[in-house]
Amino acid sequence: MRHDSAEGHPPPATAPGTVLPPGSTVRTAKTTTRLAHRRARAGGADRQLILRAAAEIIAQRGLDQTRYSDVSDRTGVPISTLQYRFGSLKDLLVAAFDFVSTEELAALERAVAAEADPLRQVHMLSEYGVGIGENRDSWLLWLEFWRAAARDEELNARSQEVQETWRAAMAAAVHRGVKAGIFRPDIDPAQAAILMLAIIDGVSLALIVATPDSNAELARRLVREGIERLVLA
Repeated sequence: MRHDSAEGHPPPATAPGTVLPPGSTVRTAKTTTRLAHRRARAGGADRQLILRAAAEIIAQRGLDQTRYSDVSDRTGVPISTLQYRFGSLKDLLVAAFDFVSTEELAALERAVAAEADPLRQVHMLSEYGVGIGENRDSWLLWLEFWRAAARDEELNARSQEVQETWRAAMAAAVHRGVKAGIFRPDIDPAQAAILMLAIIDGVSLALIVATPDSNAELARRLVREGIERLVLA
């Protein structure tokens, strides 16, 4: 959904005139200032290396078990440098999540832009969502972030922003499908987007726990069938 660099928050990739679903949150000036200060302090040529390593460690060990020494060992960056550039481990979590989510949302934007047909667009969005589910470390990072965001206002605001970007892309595709006469005329795009993401998240979580009857191809088929039943007449 985004076309800017990983150095900052990219703008939502919504079609012109797209309205975000009800309940959308807007980042406050206080939060924006805090995030900008964090990024300025955490800049540097090796920033991507550090954030990739931090994301991998958080996913593998959990936020509570992540230490600056782990990141230092993996990247070769001194602990003192990491502490100066990121401050607390919470700051490092936010920076790592921002980096990963920016990359993933940029890939989502490219998927949307590559297909004009609304049904194919919805399927590409959903398949990309399930594709993230196949990447265990990526999903484990999201789960760690959501766990922390449930108790932290700043993290919750960022989590809501990412979710809104996904919902807006889904809702825009559904709206185009309704307008083109491909989808059910009585469907509400915003509500349909919420339901579609619930399907994707549920199936992806099933992949994470690796139940015996769960695999990627089955997951894609279940998501595809569930979404088609939702939007097609």
